[in-house]
Amino acid sequence: MSFLRSLYRPSILALVFVSTACLTACGDAGTTNANVFGTSNAQVRFLNGSAAAGSVDVVIDGTVKFAATAPNTVTNYLSVGTGTHSVTVYPANNDTQSAAIISNQTFHVNSANYETLALAGTAPATFYSFSDQVFSGSYSGNGAVNFYNASPTSGLAGIQFGYYTNPQAASSSPTITALGSALAPGNESGPISIPTSVAIGFGAANSGTTTAIATLKPSQIDPSGCAANTFSCNSGLVSIFLTDGPTLVGIFNASGQ
Repeated sequence: MSFLRSLYRPSILALVFVSTACLTACGDAGTTNANVFGTSNAQVRFLNGSAAAGSVDVVIDGTVKFAATAPNTVTNYLSVGTGTHSVTVYPANNDTQSAAIISNQTFHVNSANYETLALAGTAPATFYSFSDQVFSGSYSGNGAVNFYNASPTSGLAGIQFGYYTNPQAASSSPTITALGSALAPGNESGPISIPTSVAIGFGAANSGTTTAIATLKPSQIDPSGCAANTFSCNSGLVSIFLTDGPTLVGIFNASGQ
């Protein structure tokens, strides 16, 4: 699959795992991932894309790193050491092995890598690990989006992501302008340039169609900074995830991540 990417990242995980964050009904109040690129450690964040799982605790190497993460929420990044790490996901406040939703999975990161771990689907849940692509400095002030398909039920044909204009007047199922190729579950697009100085919303459609099955406006991620739904609001760099529902979840990123 060919994607538009701003900068090659050398780390690709061998393990395929099945904004702070917001879904289509609420806002992130301007949360932007901290820019810690260039440290000796790697950076990891977590998407709880499983409504069925409820709030969850994410344990990495025996320590709770993301506590009580609600469904359709993306955390900010935190620092982890380089190398291979184990991951277990539990229901919030019930970190006993017999209750584990996902148990003893592993992921590997190198220095200065960014990774998104995502719990998705219903029982049995699926866990994806996305090797996040870097937003280059050339996008700053112009706008770029990285799409992620974290919906196991979306099918192997994949999901077409894109944008639509004039979101204030658009219907709940607008026609989208496609960006990049259709993405199968567990895949991401890499950063793609998006229109600026025009009000837009984001949408996901079934492969081969352009009628949105889920939408998300910038103002729903950052109500105060993106009220006009134009870029570059907030950082102008945004990650958007499709979860089962279907639902789109978004979070803004810092330049250089």
